[in-house]
This record gives sequence, structure tokens and C-alpha cells, in this order.
Amino acid sequence: MSTWVDEELLNDAFNEGLGLLERARAFVGTGNAALAPADATPLDRIRLARDMSRVTSMATCCMGLLLLYRAVADGQMDRDEMQDESRRLLAEVGANLPDPATPHPHVPQLERLINDGHHLFARLERLQNLFDTGGGGLRLS
Repeated sequence: MSTWVDEELLNDAFNEGLGLLERARAFVGTGNAALAPADATPLDRIRLARDMSRVTSMATCCMGLLLLYRAVADGQMDRDEMQDESRRLLAEVGANLPDPATPHPHVPQLERLINDGHHLFARLERLQNLFDTGGGGLRLS
């Protein structure tokens, strides 16, 4: 592996991202995402659909970024050439993160997915700092 990367951090983030994506897919695939109790308000249903879409998009972007990091770490791609793409993907992940303060009282599984997405984003920011500096320290700006 390349010297820029903390291999354990990358592997942990990769496994966490893959797990999040699989859980989001399972949540949607079982029909749970469409189920809301009869007393759910129309706004609750809209928030559920919006945030589930955002979690799925965020998890997919995470995996794209993690695959980029892994390819660079394995020497398949040049780190300097991938700087702009990695930053763009990280920004896309951040833009897709649902607000954890948005209530989903009928769907605690979605709240867990959202919170886990924020945790993964923090790991990705650490990896991006390593990526930007070549492993030579955290970038302050």
C-alpha cells in the first residue's frame, strides 16, 4: 500500500461503507422504506422518502470515493491526478448527508442509517486529509 494511507483506517472505512450500503439496500429492498404507519403525516412520508434517497446516494458516493482511495493506495492510480476527483466525491457525500435532527419517529432504522452515515463521513474527512497531504500531516484549511 501507498505511504499516504493509514491502511487500518481505509479498511475500516471501506467495511463500514459497504455495510452501510448493504443495510440501506436491504431497508429499501424489504419494502420497509415505503412502510409508514397509518397515522404518519404526509410530511413524515415525504421526509422518509427524501432522506432514504439521500442515504442511498451518500452510501454509493462513499463507496466510489473509497474505491478511488484503494486504487491509489494499491498503485493503480496516481494520487496527484485524483485530487480533484476525490474532493468532488467527498463534497457529494457531504451534500447528500441528511440532517440527523430531522425526526423519523416511525422509522428508527432510518435514523440509525443517517447517524452511521455521519460517522462514516467523519472517517472520510480524515482519509481525505491524509490523501491531500500525502500522509504528511493534517491539512488545516
